[in-house]
Parts: sequence; C-alpha cells; structure tokens
Amino acid sequence: MKKKVLIIILFICSTSILKAQEKVTEEQRALYAKILFANKDAIFDNNTYQYQVEKFDEKKFNNRTSIIEKIKLTKENIGETFKLGGCDFKLVDVKNNILVIDNLCDNKVDFEIINLTKEGDEVKPYSFFELLDMEEEDENINVDSVFGLSKIQLSKKIYEIFENSPEITKEEFDKIVTIEMLESLEESKKYEIIKSVAKFEGAFIFYLL
Repeated sequence: MKKKVLIIILFICSTSILKAQEKVTEEQRALYAKILFANKDAIFDNNTYQYQVEKFDEKKFNNRTSIIEKIKLTKENIGETFKLGGCDFKLVDVKNNILVIDNLCDNKVDFEIINLTKEGDEVKPYSFFELLDMEEEDENINVDSVFGLSKIQLSKKIYEIFENSPEITKEEFDKIVTIEMLESLEESKKYEIIKSVAKFEGAFIFYLL
C-alpha cells in the first residue's frame, strides 16, 4: 500500500515538473515512463482491501442538512452524464473497484462518494488502528492493506493505452511514451480515477457537503 501511495505521489509530482519544464530530456522521459507504468498497477491491479460493511440508512442520509447536493448512480449509468455542483460529469466506466469520471466543465468539484453493496449496505475501510487490533487476533491481517478512497487525475491518452492494452509490458509502454507525447500530456484531457476499498457492485452516491 505504501508503494502505491508513493507511485501516485510521484505521478503527481512528475506532471508538475513537466509543466515547469520547457523541454523534456531523454533521461526524464525514461523516468516519467516508468512512473506512468507503475501507476497502471496501482490503479488497475483489481485488488480489493480489508473493509467492513455497515447498514446504510438512506432516509437518515437524505435528511442530513450538511449535504448540499447528491446523486445516486449504478453501472447502468455508464456512458451517461450527470450534474453535480453546477458541473456536468460523464461516468466513463466502472471497473471492479474503480470509477472513471470525465469532468466536462472547467471547475473542480470536490465531491464525496459512498460505495454500496448489492444489498444496499455501506462499504467502509478499517482504520489503521482497527487493523492493528485485528492483527492481534488474527496474524493473517495485513496492516499495510489499510486503504480508504483515492482520487487522482490521469491523462485520457494514458488511460486509453492501459484500457486497450491491459497486458502491455513495461518495454512496450516505454516505446509508446515519447518525448512528444509527454510534452502534450499537460494540455491533454484528464480523467478522474476514483478507487474504492471494495468493488462497486451496487449503487454509489456522489454528494457535496
């Protein structure tokens, strides 16, 4: 888990460096290609983590005065657009425990997400301290597997490479990622990748506080 967090941080840092650089060197290109490829495993590994399931009181949730806006979707809404916070979004895909979202406006909308099971219960991660307590009772508990919800931006170009060629090797990817491609990524369309602790099997709720 620590490795995956580091990979995502490196990806964010690398794109910032790209923005500041006028010209990408071959050495930098090779480094960025490695970082981007590592993100493939971090995002698309299809792993789920240790989590708990709690009864979700939808009526109580709907009555929360702190919630400004909300919308409930399922896999059936893939390809459709929805509005939240004055912006239009497209639900590009739902894959195992990730959602792929396309923000169709220029504003950043900081929304929250609830992942529900097929039975309508809420999926929640364990905290680090909860996992520590569980580890004392069960040696098979992996404390490093603590995970909540991650949201990162990934270039549409890079996403489509991984989507269309899921078995692509590091060497094959390295040949595709040219200096010209890297220099174009900063201005290219980006998807928001949302990764949950468990698979999105039921409905999921986007909401604003």
